[in-house]
This record gives sequence, structure tokens and C-alpha cells, in this order.
Amino acid sequence: MELAKEQMDTLRRIIGSSLGVASSCRQRKTTDLVELTEAALRIHQRRIDANQIHLVKDLPGDLVANVHRGGMLQVISNLIVNALDTLPAQGTLHVRLRKSDALLVILIADTGHGIPNRHIDDVWRPFFTTKGEQGTGLGLALSERIVTRHQGRICMRSSVREGKSGTIFKITLPRQVPA
Repeated sequence: MELAKEQMDTLRRIIGSSLGVASSCRQRKTTDLVELTEAALRIHQRRIDANQIHLVKDLPGDLVANVHRGGMLQVISNLIVNALDTLPAQGTLHVRLRKSDALLVILIADTGHGIPNRHIDDVWRPFFTTKGEQGTGLGLALSERIVTRHQGRICMRSSVREGKSGTIFKITLPRQVPA
């Protein structure tokens, strides 16, 4: 057990270093979040179509932020793929962008099976997965880190109740992120 713990700590440091190096190499640029979200959806369009997912988009114009484009694309894409992994055929995926005076909000919600309460805190831990061999357990941990580096916040609500199951991820970003 001690050896396994030591190896996990080593992997966490390697991932943290890799993310730090990748992040420091990219410059933040003024980015259209609608365009970025549409790009993330295009990445998964074939799967959305194949599973007959009902896609509900609410993407008003004029939503720009000073972000690392690749990092935020990774975050949005990861949340979409996680939703698609839980959705049954003909399920619903909601993608919504909003703004207020100080914040930009990205919401990604699904009508999938939801996340049991016992796993709510675990989903943010590196290497935790409920996907078996199909998942690495890194997506949400890295997404949280990327959002935090943008002085943002990512949170989640989920329900496993029959007929009302699903998960909502909410990302809030400041409208102006310092470079």
C-alpha cells in the first residue's frame, strides 16, 4: 500500500508539472466563448448524432474572455464528453452561456444517471473514475485546475433520483482575467 501511495504521489507531481509547463507556454487571448463552445460541440458532433442526443444550446453572442483557448476548450470538451458518457440514447444535453457585470458562466447539464452522493467529492481527485478502464480519472481534476488558473470556479450538482437524474457543471470566470 505504501508503494502504491508513493507512486500515486509521483504521478500527481508529474501531472501537475506537465500542466504547469503547458500552461506557462500559452498566452491568454481575447476569446469568443460562443465560438469556443461551438468548437467543443463539433468535436463530439458525430457521437451526439449517433446517440440521437437532444442538444439544447443557449449561446448568446458577445461573450468574450481573456483565456488560454486550448485550456478552456479542453475543459468544455471534457464536460461534454463526461455528459455524453452518462447519457442514454435520446438523452438531453444542455449547453448554456451567460454573463453578468463581473462574471461569465458556462453551464453544461445532462439527463444522465447522475453521480451518487458518495462520489461527489471524489470526482475532483486525480485518478478517481467511475468509468472503469475507459476513464483515467484526470479530466475533472485537470479541468478544475485550468479553471482555477483563470481565477474561475467550477462546481457541480447531481441527482440520481429516478426520473430526475442528471448532472450540472457550472463554470464561472471573471469577465476580465489578468494576463
